[in-house]
Amino acid sequence: MNNPRFRVRKIFIPDMHRSSAAVYELEATPKGASIPAFRLRSRFPADAMSVKREPGSTLGSSNLIDAQAAARIVEAADRAAGRRWPLWAMRAKNEEQGPWRGLDGDDDEPLWPESDNAARADLMQCQWVAEWFSRLVGESKVLDVYALLGHGLAGPAMGRLISVSIDQNLSVPRRYAVALDRMARRVGVAESEVSSLWALVPASDGVSTWSGLLPVPRVRARWVGAGSEQMVEIEFTPIRAAVPEWTVLKRCPSGWAPGSNEAHKLIGELLDRDFASSIINGIADNQFAPMHRWQSLYPQDELS
Repeated sequence: MNNPRFRVRKIFIPDMHRSSAAVYELEATPKGASIPAFRLRSRFPADAMSVKREPGSTLGSSNLIDAQAAARIVEAADRAAGRRWPLWAMRAKNEEQGPWRGLDGDDDEPLWPESDNAARADLMQCQWVAEWFSRLVGESKVLDVYALLGHGLAGPAMGRLISVSIDQNLSVPRRYAVALDRMARRVGVAESEVSSLWALVPASDGVSTWSGLLPVPRVRARWVGAGSEQMVEIEFTPIRAAVPEWTVLKRCPSGWAPGSNEAHKLIGELLDRDFASSIINGIADNQFAPMHRWQSLYPQDELS
């Protein structure tokens, strides 16, 4: 595939505390790949497809499309999903998903080499890690990694990505190394291969530079529990610390549900407004997702 591929579907959320609730699910496949890098829920899918943001862009510049094309995909997803009346969200018991829509009718499901959902999730996360490394080595150097993932060979793909990094003598950011280490171990890459990756991480690249030299701590948040027992877990790592200093559970009522929003308040105290709103928006978008992933300023923090 010579261009990045995106698909979007609209999902209507059954939330009795909102008169209208909907979110979009975005699927992104990098150039040259057949396996998507991620499926993420967002109220702002056009931005994710077309705007590079720092810190923590979900995709590199070469895997973005122009804003008009992104808007056309979202409009197609809106039309295909139809409308729900305001009272629907308060009465419905289950979410309703509209059909996937891509650019100019490119709506088909990817050609998955695996039928198991867990295996597909691992392939996508490996694909996302490979896309991050393509920004360091260039897209041509990871095409064989993409091909291995397209055949369902996650272990050989992650091993090959480590080999490419060593052959190119890369300077690997610690947050990239953490992500590749995690996925490589999960899919069975040998310990000796995984350990060799860490020689490429500069000694000066500690947790304090995780944020790309921005003076912000690492803050992650995710939903835990279910139903009325749902709360948000918040993890905090100070700028100069090597490990999280604390985690805490906070209430996070939606819409006009009674009670103060403790999670939003705490995140707003830990980060400035723009950074905090990025995580708060992610929490809101992810509340009703089938799997609750970490929300962070950095995609490398979001792998499950």
